[in-house]
Amino acid sequence: MGNYNQSDYKAYEVELKRRLHRNWELDASYVWSKATGAAEDYAQALGDDPSNVDDEKGYLSFDQRHVVKVNVATQLPVWNLRLSSAFTWESGLPFSIVEEHFSNDQYGAFGTTNIQYGQTRTTYPTHQRNDQRSESYWNFDMGIRKDFSLGKSNVEAAVDVFNLFNDNSLLFLEQKNNQTIGLIHIGRQYQVGAKITF
Repeated sequence: MGNYNQSDYKAYEVELKRRLHRNWELDASYVWSKATGAAEDYAQALGDDPSNVDDEKGYLSFDQRHVVKVNVATQLPVWNLRLSSAFTWESGLPFSIVEEHFSNDQYGAFGTTNIQYGQTRTTYPTHQRNDQRSESYWNFDMGIRKDFSLGKSNVEAAVDVFNLFNDNSLLFLEQKNNQTIGLIHIGRQYQVGAKITF
C-alpha cells in the first residue's frame, strides 16, 4: 500500500531590477517552467484505476509555461504623489476532459459471502489527462498615494484599482461529462484607504 506517483518541476527565471533613482524604480521578471507527472496532491484518485495509469501521467494542473511580471513605481515630489503599477501576463493552465460513470464490477469478501459493490470510474476520452489548456490572461493593477499635512498630523490617502481593464476571462478546471467546471477571474475592484500619523 502506498502512493508511488511522481512529479517533476523545472523552472528558469530572469529578473531585472532598477533601484529607485531619479524618482522611479522597476522590478521585472520572466519565468519559464514545466511541471509533469501524476502527483498533484496526496488525496487524488490517480493510480486507483489500473486501466487509466498510462493516461494519467502528463502536465500537472499547475503547469504554467510562461509568467511575465512588471512592477513600476514613481514619485512626483511637486505634488507629493507616489504612483505604482503592476502588470502580469500568464499563459494558460492545463485541464482534462473526463467522463465519469458508475460501475458495479467490484467484488469483495465479507466473511464467507461475496458482495458486489459499485464505484465511480473516470476515463479520459482523449486518452491523456491535462492535454487541454486554458487561454493566457493578463492583469493590470495601479495605485496612487498622496501625503497631506493637517496641523501637526500627516495624512496619507491611498486609492488602488485591481484588474483595471476588467478582464474576466474563464479559467478552465475540467470538462466533466460535457459540463465545464471553471473559474472566472474577479472583475475590477477598488480600494480606498487613509493613514494618519500624529
